[in-house]
Amino acid sequence: MPPANNSPQGSAASFTINFADTDLVEQLDDGQLIVRCQVNHANQLLPLVRYWIPHVHILEPVWLQQKLRDELTDYLP
Repeated sequence: MPPANNSPQGSAASFTINFADTDLVEQLDDGQLIVRCQVNHANQLLPLVRYWIPHVHILEPVWLQQKLRDELTDYLP
């Protein structure tokens, strides 16, 4: 999941991901980060991803992308 930054205004800032199994995979030229983390249950990650929408995206696994998409779609009228 690559966070562009953590500010709605688009200013650069830093943040910490508090998972034991988290690795920075790649920092892209535009400043985005690709981060890998391992959790025991989807509910450990999905609330964090929902908080950072639209600055964070789930790249894989596909089933977790779909779970988030389904939850968001169900929420909308």
